[in-house]
Amino acid sequence: MKASLAEDNEPVNCPLKRGLAYQLWYPFDLYHKQFWLVKLFDSILFWSMFFSLTFTRVVTVFFMVYVLGQVKILQNRIRGIDEHCKIVRKHCSVTYNQAIFEGIVDCAKKYREIQRLMRMVNKASKEFILIGFFSNSFEVALFLMQLLLATNFFDAVKQLIIVFMTLTQLFLFLWYANGIKEESGTLANIIYNETNWMNYDTRSRKMLILLMTRSQRPITCYSAFLGDMTIDTFKAMIKLCYSITTFFKTAYL
Repeated sequence: MKASLAEDNEPVNCPLKRGLAYQLWYPFDLYHKQFWLVKLFDSILFWSMFFSLTFTRVVTVFFMVYVLGQVKILQNRIRGIDEHCKIVRKHCSVTYNQAIFEGIVDCAKKYREIQRLMRMVNKASKEFILIGFFSNSFEVALFLMQLLLATNFFDAVKQLIIVFMTLTQLFLFLWYANGIKEESGTLANIIYNETNWMNYDTRSRKMLILLMTRSQRPITCYSAFLGDMTIDTFKAMIKLCYSITTFFKTAYL
């Protein structure tokens, strides 16, 4: 039985010349009767890797965008407590103080839901974020080495695009994670400066104080052993990439 590996020396029979993404070894002649099976397996392998990488790299960004959006919604709810009070009183026969208290309670419940969601995300992804931090740092460093070793313009542009895309994905994740920390930390200021808390009764004021106390500790995305994910984390990763690249350049070039 003629194996596909034996034909890789012939340029015409190279798997890449036949439209295959991977130069894998098969225990049969893949260029005749079994070529459709090889092509099917090659396609399944390619798309499974594509979707797995997309899921791990993009879904984390979507989570950060979603949580940040929920924080923004909570901020608008707090700013609009008085407007909410007017709407409630128009449809229900309640007093001003009762409507205000119900609005504040809704905001406190919303804040608790956001905290619970962020705890679930952190619990599920803190180890993966740690692994991704170092693996992406090595990945960018190795592509930078390929960029330094590029012998022509097109190879250099290809490596530069890969580095740019990897750094962009990481920057977006850390940018939105940093936004969650900053925006959730401003809730106390919004409560104090953008609401008419002086006109509220004692029960509503106590609830606002409780919400302000809870918001003193910002909602954050964190990683095991790295702490909170912020723009400073991105700067640390860039420094690590530079250190790795410098080491390989000194040792092997």
